[in-house]
Amino acid sequence: MEPHGETLGLDAIRPGLEEGNFLTTEDTLKLYKKETFYPSGIIDRKALKEEGKIEAGRLVDEARAEIEERLTAYTPPEIDGTKLADMESVMKEALAPFGVENVVEKCLTGR
Repeated sequence: MEPHGETLGLDAIRPGLEEGNFLTTEDTLKLYKKETFYPSGIIDRKALKEEGKIEAGRLVDEARAEIEERLTAYTPPEIDGTKLADMESVMKEALAPFGVENVVEKCLTGR
């Protein structure tokens, strides 16, 4: 976030505090739009307001499509064999008390 002005914005925050929520003040909303990062189009803050209600199922469909797109484009990183063996050993040791078996293999093979 970038500083805006020379003060902490007390003049902008006071009215919101009096109302009980400074996040809805005009200044906060204006800067929020500028400073906020949305990692994908699935996140839709308008859905919290009446005019932006999400149609039934749209969000789930969009999330599924986004997941499929990311999985299709994903290339696993190459991991040095020694480091991979160390990671597998740590995972197996951590899961052993819970009676979980073959999780490491399933993770590595996707089966």
